[in-house]
Amino acid sequence: MSRKRPKSRRITTTPIPRPQASYDAVQDKKKRTAPRSVTKSEDKQLTVSERRKLVATARDQMRNFAVVAWMVRKHLDYVTRFTFQAKTEDRDFNKELEAWHADISRASRFDATGRFDMAAFDRLLETCAVVEGDAFEVSLRSGLVQGIEADRVFKPRDLPADWRTPPEGYEWTHGILLGPSKRPRYYCVCKRADSRLLFERMVPAWNVRQLGYFTRFDQWRGVSPLSASINAMQDLYEAFDYNLIKAKLHALFGLAVMKKEAEGAGGAPFSAPEESPAEGEESGSPTLSDQMASFKPGVAALLELGEGETVDLLESSSPSTEFTEYGDLTIHIALLALDIPKIFYDALQGSYSVHRTVAIQYEKSCVPKRQRLCTLKNARLAWRMGLAINAGELALPAGMAAEDVRWEYIAAGTPWIDPLKEVKADVEAVAGGLKSRTMICKERGYEFEDVVDDLASEQAYAESAGVTLGSWTADAEVDSKRIDDDE
Repeated sequence: MSRKRPKSRRITTTPIPRPQASYDAVQDKKKRTAPRSVTKSEDKQLTVSERRKLVATARDQMRNFAVVAWMVRKHLDYVTRFTFQAKTEDRDFNKELEAWHADISRASRFDATGRFDMAAFDRLLETCAVVEGDAFEVSLRSGLVQGIEADRVFKPRDLPADWRTPPEGYEWTHGILLGPSKRPRYYCVCKRADSRLLFERMVPAWNVRQLGYFTRFDQWRGVSPLSASINAMQDLYEAFDYNLIKAKLHALFGLAVMKKEAEGAGGAPFSAPEESPAEGEESGSPTLSDQMASFKPGVAALLELGEGETVDLLESSSPSTEFTEYGDLTIHIALLALDIPKIFYDALQGSYSVHRTVAIQYEKSCVPKRQRLCTLKNARLAWRMGLAINAGELALPAGMAAEDVRWEYIAAGTPWIDPLKEVKADVEAVAGGLKSRTMICKERGYEFEDVVDDLASEQAYAESAGVTLGSWTADAEVDSKRIDDDE
């Protein structure tokens, strides 16, 4: 008997389509926010009205949130402190130039309002730049400078008719009139009238110096680096308020009254409520309910408990561990907006090696920020020196022209974290030819020539007084038995 062979089943498969080679970042897979598809210049991306909101919000956080204010101050400590050093070959003229620079740095000879010396003015200028995105200073014929906050460079409604419609090839961008080559030609400076801005004057670009934070070529107004952390810090600021309210509620209403089951509030039985005392009779001792009702915040009170009554405190972890961790993480993320390491905020964490490594990395992030301010300071000094030379206020040595004068603004250095270790390393670097004394002095924020001059002055004074100075050279060898901080 033959058996029929079962028919074979044909299995068909549908091939899975393979995506065309591309970047996953531009594929909308419905798993997250769709990729962006519109590109604009940064000045179009942040409109005039939105810029005003961003500036106002950043100022408010700087005004009211201590963490943001500390972030900005820490940034200023590392970025805005400089020492002026003349660098010509004529050492006598160098001293004259440095003395002249110190004189014109005084508030009365520097700031148009007479309130801020050069160091304080530069600190305010950088403050406005980092909080508002950019700031401006205007050169005056008197040799003084005037600080202009970001929102005052604006195209107002009362702009004179001659300036409303620019010539062909010119265009307005956030209060700046750009020429055909997209180079700023004029800045419209406004004055404050309560919450409004009214036209004050048009200032030629060659009299204006701008300090700002830029991320693109097609951008003429800076944007605050704090913009990346504003929402996170606003959420944290509000969360602090909510947790404070929660803690106060626990403190005010966190009492639990324990009574016998057969008693009502205050100890009165359910079956036989206590009658009110007749007129002229004294009432009994106040019930627990009466005492609870008389509580006042901030006033100490004692409860008289009856038989079977107890009072317990309702405890709640406020703020909770989760909120504390959330706040710590949010602050860490916000600090990144200014490249500030978290260890600066919590200096008790980490060993010497960690602090040293973090300090070096942060110093590197400060270099371009200092350079921005140095570029502005150099342009300002060249302008001011030209006025002084033309007025006979500053006399150049014979054969020297204004363009031959050399100088340098040296950034304030970072103090040693562990002087014994770091001085020993510097001495060995000089001995090994890996560094010069000049390089090491600049890292600490001073000039090698000044150190030599000070040492010579000390030696000469000691000899004139008949005093022999002892050796101040310390043994740089570290005791091998010393317990290192890292251990």
